[in-house]
Amino acid sequence: MQIEIAGRHYTLAFDLNALCEVEGVLGESIAEVVVRIEQIPRVRDLRALLWGGLQRHHPMPLERVGDLLQDVLTAADGGSADQLAEQLARAVAESFPPRAPAATPATQTGQRSTARRSKPASKPAARGG
Repeated sequence: MQIEIAGRHYTLAFDLNALCEVEGVLGESIAEVVVRIEQIPRVRDLRALLWGGLQRHHPMPLERVGDLLQDVLTAADGGSADQLAEQLARAVAESFPPRAPAATPATQTGQRSTARRSKPASKPAARGG
């Protein structure tokens, strides 16, 4: 996913390593962080997620990402922090493969068939002799 901060374009990549790093920095699961930033984003969460997403293509220290985030927070349009939170949440969500649909009872294993079984073949008659 591409984002723009202060007129520069950045590529975000939320692979497994990035997600683990974000969890390590924040001490919380990525799911908890994403839920929170969708409701009321904390600056600390935004900085950690942005940092994690930038590391593959734009490696930089956490403090430098804080400087980028400062540019977002002081932008003239005022909605930049909310837009960034939405972009980060979407990018993290897109990093997970779609879930397979739940199995229906007919496709689950261990279910007995309701089909009628055929009668066993009759035994061949004994030959008299």
